[in-house]
Amino acid sequence: IPYTPESRQIITAAEADKVIAQANPRFVPILRFMRHMGLRKGEALNLMWSEIEDGWITLSASKTAMGRQPIP
Repeated sequence: IPYTPESRQIITAAEADKVIAQANPRFVPILRFMRHMGLRKGEALNLMWSEIEDGWITLSASKTAMGRQPIP
């Protein structure tokens, strides 16, 4: 499905759970992490260990002004 601004939507928690349940097992940990933290694909894939400090993630690749999220 090609991306268009009209096709952009936020999936529900139930939809995310369905995607994770059907995903290749090797991708399940990163998908769960992304769902739990509310990360976009680019934010998760560009995350570096140097961006994790004292229980906080500082997202340098974030598209929002709120680039600091707590790690539970």
